[in-house]
Amino acid sequence: MELAITIVVTAVAAVLLAPSFRKAPAAWYAGAVAVCVICAYLTLHPMPYQVLRAFAFAVQKCYVAFGLFAVVMFVGAAPKTSVFFHRVMPARAELSIVATLLSGGHIVLYTMNYLSTGSALFSTPKMLVPFAMSVIAAVVLVVLFATSFKRVRVTMPFNRWKFIQRFAYLFFALIILHALLFLRPSALNGSMHAATNLAVYVLVGAAYAVARIARYMSDRKKASKPETLEDLCR
Repeated sequence: MELAITIVVTAVAAVLLAPSFRKAPAAWYAGAVAVCVICAYLTLHPMPYQVLRAFAFAVQKCYVAFGLFAVVMFVGAAPKTSVFFHRVMPARAELSIVATLLSGGHIVLYTMNYLSTGSALFSTPKMLVPFAMSVIAAVVLVVLFATSFKRVRVTMPFNRWKFIQRFAYLFFALIILHALLFLRPSALNGSMHAATNLAVYVLVGAAYAVARIARYMSDRKKASKPETLEDLCR
């Protein structure tokens, strides 16, 4: 249940704090790096304090980052007239950058863990496929991360930047599939924890797919609707 709770808390916090992400992005970036480093240390050197351990676990498992990525994706599928859209959309790039920075510890620690298994990693498809998927997702994430900064964005032709940003759909799908592939064996073996997390990832992915399709259909309907005299006079 910690995954579901973390996603909800992170999403609510992101919506409430979105204006501050926009106003002081550097402070949030520095804070994200500091949190990532501290949580990596706490993961490698566990402390008796349950709250700190739970927080470090949530960060290192990428639960917090996933919650932020979910907000970033869902705001792109939200109705343009919604309060959620108007509050979060201006800070979408900053939220995605913070989410990427928080993913750093997870990527580094788990990559070290995978590589330490040596040939065992590449001897079984059960490990190789999720690892390959995570590598592709990491590469896509780096590209999206680099092009999320305003200084980079303004130097690129808009059509090229928009094309690159469309890979966010691929990235979001990859991280959900990546999680499912790792959770599936434990879930099939009777782990309720793994089964619950698997269900949460499926629910988030399905909810986003429905929201994105609904937004697409709504945009197409508005685009095909003939302009009224009132619209032309605006």
